[in-house]
Amino acid sequence: MQKKYHWIGYLLPPLVVIGGFFAVRFMVQRSFVNEERFGQGNEKVLRSFYDNASLYTSTCDDVLPTSHVIAGITSHHFLAQGLITNFFCGVENIPRHVIIVSPDHFNRFHDQKTIAYVTALSWDTPFGAVANDTALFERIDTLPGVEINNTPFFMEHGVYTLVPFVAKYFSGVEVTSLVVNAKADQEMLSALGKEIRHMADDDTILVVSSDFSHHGDVQTTLSRDEKSLDALAHFSSETVDDIICDCPSCMVFLRGYVGDDRAFVVRDHKNSMDYSGADTDITSYVSGYFVLKDPIFVGKKR
Repeated sequence: MQKKYHWIGYLLPPLVVIGGFFAVRFMVQRSFVNEERFGQGNEKVLRSFYDNASLYTSTCDDVLPTSHVIAGITSHHFLAQGLITNFFCGVENIPRHVIIVSPDHFNRFHDQKTIAYVTALSWDTPFGAVANDTALFERIDTLPGVEINNTPFFMEHGVYTLVPFVAKYFSGVEVTSLVVNAKADQEMLSALGKEIRHMADDDTILVVSSDFSHHGDVQTTLSRDEKSLDALAHFSSETVDDIICDCPSCMVFLRGYVGDDRAFVVRDHKNSMDYSGADTDITSYVSGYFVLKDPIFVGKKR
C-alpha cells in the first residue's frame, strides 16, 4: 500500500510551490486593483478590502459618549467590528481630522532611519470618499524620518480596516495615515508623535490601530492584558514597554503624541473568543481613549 502511493510524496513539494505562487499572485493582483482604482477626479485612491457596506452589520451599543478625546486605540481585526463600531460611536467630540497610525504587518521598511511612511492618496469606502488631509500631510512630510510611500497602504489592514468606520461615523472627516517602523529608535518615534501633536488642531483625533495579546490561551491572554491595561492606566515612557500588543512602536509614538495632560478611558476589553468561541490561539482587543480629564470607565467590564 505504501509503495502504491509513494508518488504522492514527490507531488507535494511542487504543489506547495504552485499554491504559494497563486497566493502571492492574488495578493499582487489585489494591490494592483487598489493602485489602479480612480476617484471622481480621475485620481488614484485607496480602498479597504472590506468594500461592501453589507459587511458592516454592527450597530452602536448604548454607550455613554466620551468627551475631550485627543487619541485612542482600537482593533484592526474585522472580526471585532462590534468593538470598532463602539469605539467610533463613543467619541462625543466628532473630529474634522483623523490620524491613523498602524503597524507594518508586511515588513516594508528596509532600515531604521525611516521612522514612518505616509500616503498622499485619499480613500474610496462603502460609505463615501474620505479625503487625504493635504494640509497636515504636507507638514508631516517635511519631518525627519518620514517618507511618502503609497505602496504599503494598498494592503495594510492596520489602516484599511478602520477607514470605512471613519467614513461611516465621522462624516466629512479628512484622514492622514501613517505606518510606523517596528525597528525605529524609540526616542525618534516619541519625538515624531510629539511634533505631529503640535501640528494637529483641536479638531483632530489620533487613532492607534493595534491588537493586543496574540496566540495565547485564556489565562495567558488575561494575564498579558492585565499588564497592558495597567501600563495604559499609568502611561509613561517607563511603562510603555509593558504594553503587550502587535505595535509597540505605535505605543511609543502615542506616548509622544498625548504627553502628560491626559488619562486613559477604557471603552471595551474583549478577545477573539468573544466573537469566534475558540479558546485557543486567542487575540485580545483593548479599545479606549486618551482624554483631557480624570479617567472614567465607560465600557463593559469583563
